[in-house]
Amino acid sequence: MLNKHQEHQDDNEQLEGSSFSLRRPVQLTLLTYQLEPNTADVQWIKEQLAVKEIQIEVLNVPFETLNQHLSKADLIYTGTTINPSLTNRFYTFLLSEDSPFRYLYQNMPDLEKQLYSSFELNSRKQRSAALQQIEQSLIEEAAFLPIYSTYLRGVIHQDFMGVEYGSTGMLSFDKLFYL
Repeated sequence: MLNKHQEHQDDNEQLEGSSFSLRRPVQLTLLTYQLEPNTADVQWIKEQLAVKEIQIEVLNVPFETLNQHLSKADLIYTGTTINPSLTNRFYTFLLSEDSPFRYLYQNMPDLEKQLYSSFELNSRKQRSAALQQIEQSLIEEAAFLPIYSTYLRGVIHQDFMGVEYGSTGMLSFDKLFYL
Protein backbone atom coordinates (compact mmCIF):
# COMPACT_ATOMS: atom_id res chain seq x y z
CA MET A 1 0.00 0.00 0.00
CA LEU A 2 2.90 2.32 0.64
CA ASN A 3 4.48 1.60 -2.78
CA LYS A 4 7.71 0.43 -1.20
CA HIS A 5 7.22 -2.91 -2.94
CA GLN A 6 7.55 -1.31 -6.37
CA GLU A 7 11.31 -1.36 -6.11
CA HIS A 8 13.02 -4.21 -7.91
CA GLN A 9 13.16 -7.18 -5.60
CA ASP A 10 14.21 -10.75 -5.96
CA ASP A 11 11.05 -12.72 -6.78
CA ASN A 12 11.64 -15.11 -3.89
CA GLU A 13 12.50 -12.48 -1.27
CA GLN A 14 8.98 -12.27 0.18
CA LEU A 15 8.59 -16.05 0.61
CA GLU A 16 12.14 -16.88 1.71
CA GLY A 17 11.97 -14.48 4.64
CA SER A 18 8.97 -16.23 6.17
CA SER A 19 9.51 -18.14 9.40
CA PHE A 20 6.46 -20.41 9.40
CA SER A 21 6.76 -24.17 9.06
CA LEU A 22 4.32 -26.43 7.30
CA ARG A 23 3.91 -30.18 6.98
CA ARG A 24 4.71 -30.91 3.36
CA PRO A 25 3.17 -31.27 0.86
CA VAL A 26 0.29 -28.86 1.45
CA GLN A 27 -2.65 -28.05 -0.79
CA LEU A 28 -4.40 -24.71 -0.48
CA THR A 29 -7.25 -23.04 -2.34
CA LEU A 30 -6.56 -19.61 -3.78
CA LEU A 31 -9.63 -17.49 -4.48
CA THR A 32 -9.48 -14.79 -7.12
CA TYR A 33 -11.76 -13.17 -9.64
CA GLN A 34 -12.00 -13.75 -13.36
CA LEU A 35 -10.09 -10.79 -14.71
CA GLU A 36 -7.35 -11.07 -17.32
CA PRO A 37 -4.53 -9.44 -15.30
CA ASN A 38 -4.90 -12.07 -12.57
CA THR A 39 -3.94 -14.98 -14.83
CA ALA A 40 -0.20 -14.28 -14.93
CA ASP A 41 -0.10 -13.20 -11.28
CA VAL A 42 -1.84 -16.36 -10.08
CA GLN A 43 0.52 -18.50 -12.17
CA TRP A 44 3.50 -16.73 -10.57
CA ILE A 45 2.06 -17.33 -7.09
CA LYS A 46 1.55 -21.02 -7.88
CA GLU A 47 5.15 -21.34 -9.09
CA GLN A 48 6.57 -19.57 -6.03
CA LEU A 49 4.58 -21.72 -3.62
CA ALA A 50 5.36 -24.94 -5.52
CA VAL A 51 9.02 -24.37 -4.61
CA LYS A 52 7.89 -24.57 -0.96
CA GLU A 53 5.89 -27.75 -1.73
CA ILE A 54 2.58 -25.92 -1.47
CA GLN A 55 0.13 -26.87 -4.20
CA ILE A 56 -2.52 -24.35 -5.18
CA GLU A 57 -6.01 -25.03 -6.44
CA VAL A 58 -7.38 -21.86 -8.03
CA LEU A 59 -11.01 -20.88 -7.59
CA ASN A 60 -11.90 -18.19 -10.15
CA VAL A 61 -15.18 -16.43 -9.53
CA PRO A 62 -16.88 -13.42 -11.12
CA PHE A 63 -15.55 -10.17 -9.67
CA GLU A 64 -18.93 -9.17 -8.21
CA THR A 65 -19.22 -12.42 -6.21
CA LEU A 66 -15.74 -12.61 -4.64
CA ASN A 67 -16.97 -11.83 -1.10
CA GLN A 68 -19.58 -14.59 -1.34
CA HIS A 69 -16.84 -17.23 -1.74
CA LEU A 70 -14.43 -16.15 1.01
CA SER A 71 -15.17 -19.15 3.23
CA LYS A 72 -13.98 -21.53 0.48
CA ALA A 73 -10.46 -20.10 0.35
CA ASP A 74 -7.21 -20.45 2.22
CA LEU A 75 -5.65 -17.58 0.26
CA ILE A 76 -7.20 -14.68 -1.59
CA TYR A 77 -5.57 -12.85 -4.46
CA THR A 78 -7.17 -9.50 -5.03
CA GLY A 79 -6.25 -5.98 -5.92
CA THR A 80 -7.89 -2.66 -5.51
CA THR A 81 -7.80 0.75 -7.10
CA ILE A 82 -6.81 3.15 -4.39
CA ASN A 83 -6.69 6.87 -3.90
CA PRO A 84 -3.30 8.61 -3.92
CA SER A 85 -4.07 9.98 -0.45
CA LEU A 86 -2.35 7.78 2.14
CA THR A 87 -5.31 7.94 4.55
CA ASN A 88 -7.83 7.11 1.82
CA ARG A 89 -5.61 4.29 0.61
CA PHE A 90 -5.78 2.51 3.95
CA TYR A 91 -9.47 3.25 4.37
CA THR A 92 -10.30 1.84 0.93
CA PHE A 93 -8.26 -1.33 1.31
CA LEU A 94 -8.98 -2.16 4.93
CA LEU A 95 -12.29 -0.59 5.89
CA SER A 96 -14.53 -0.23 2.84
CA GLU A 97 -17.66 -2.36 2.76
CA ASP A 98 -16.59 -4.29 -0.35
CA SER A 99 -13.07 -5.08 0.89
CA PRO A 100 -12.61 -8.82 1.49
CA PHE A 101 -10.09 -7.91 4.17
CA ARG A 102 -12.88 -6.42 6.27
CA TYR A 103 -14.67 -9.78 6.38
CA LEU A 104 -11.62 -11.94 7.02
CA TYR A 105 -9.43 -10.15 9.51
CA GLN A 106 -10.04 -11.44 13.02
CA ASN A 107 -9.02 -8.32 14.96
CA MET A 108 -11.04 -5.82 12.94
CA PRO A 109 -12.30 -3.78 15.95
CA ASP A 110 -8.72 -3.22 17.17
CA LEU A 111 -7.52 -2.41 13.67
CA GLU A 112 -10.33 0.11 13.19
CA LYS A 113 -9.36 1.85 16.45
CA GLN A 114 -5.71 2.02 15.36
CA LEU A 115 -6.62 3.33 11.92
CA TYR A 116 -9.05 5.97 13.15
CA SER A 117 -6.50 7.10 15.76
CA SER A 118 -3.85 7.45 13.06
CA PHE A 119 -6.27 9.39 10.82
CA GLU A 120 -6.70 11.96 13.62
CA LEU A 121 -2.99 12.72 13.98
CA ASN A 122 -2.21 16.33 13.06
CA SER A 123 0.91 16.01 10.97
CA ARG A 124 1.25 14.08 7.74
CA LYS A 125 4.56 12.68 8.98
CA GLN A 126 2.94 11.27 12.13
CA ARG A 127 0.05 9.77 10.15
CA SER A 128 2.46 8.20 7.69
CA ALA A 129 4.57 6.67 10.48
CA ALA A 130 1.49 5.30 12.24
CA LEU A 131 0.12 3.80 9.01
CA GLN A 132 3.49 2.26 8.16
CA GLN A 133 3.51 0.60 11.58
CA ILE A 134 -0.01 -0.74 11.04
CA GLU A 135 0.95 -2.10 7.62
CA GLN A 136 4.09 -3.74 9.01
CA SER A 137 2.08 -5.37 11.82
CA LEU A 138 -0.42 -6.79 9.33
CA ILE A 139 2.40 -8.20 7.20
CA GLU A 140 4.05 -9.78 10.26
CA GLU A 141 0.70 -11.33 11.23
CA ALA A 142 0.46 -12.72 7.67
CA ALA A 143 -2.88 -10.96 7.35
CA PHE A 144 -1.82 -9.83 3.89
CA LEU A 145 1.24 -9.80 1.70
CA PRO A 146 1.59 -6.93 -0.75
CA ILE A 147 3.04 -8.35 -3.94
CA TYR A 148 3.25 -5.25 -6.12
CA SER A 149 1.62 -1.94 -6.88
CA THR A 150 1.37 0.09 -10.02
CA TYR A 151 0.49 3.68 -10.67
CA LEU A 152 -1.88 4.58 -13.46
CA ARG A 153 -2.74 8.06 -14.58
CA GLY A 154 -5.82 8.60 -16.67
CA VAL A 155 -5.65 10.57 -19.87
CA ILE A 156 -8.78 12.67 -20.17
CA HIS A 157 -10.13 13.81 -23.51
CA GLN A 158 -10.19 17.59 -23.82
CA ASP A 159 -13.99 17.58 -24.26
CA PHE A 160 -14.28 16.42 -20.65
CA MET A 161 -12.00 19.04 -19.12
CA GLY A 162 -13.62 20.69 -16.12
CA VAL A 163 -15.74 17.63 -15.29
CA GLU A 164 -15.32 16.13 -11.80
CA TYR A 165 -13.51 12.83 -11.47
CA GLY A 166 -13.65 10.40 -8.60
CA SER A 167 -10.61 9.30 -6.62
CA THR A 168 -10.12 6.35 -8.98
CA GLY A 169 -10.14 8.49 -12.12
CA MET A 170 -13.70 7.72 -13.16
CA LEU A 171 -16.03 10.44 -14.31
CA SER A 172 -18.58 11.48 -11.72
CA PHE A 173 -21.65 10.45 -13.74
CA ASP A 174 -24.15 12.02 -11.34
CA LYS A 175 -22.79 15.47 -12.32
CA LEU A 176 -22.11 14.74 -16.00
CA PHE A 177 -24.38 16.15 -18.70
CA TYR A 178 -24.05 17.11 -22.33
CA LEU A 179 -25.20 20.35 -23.97
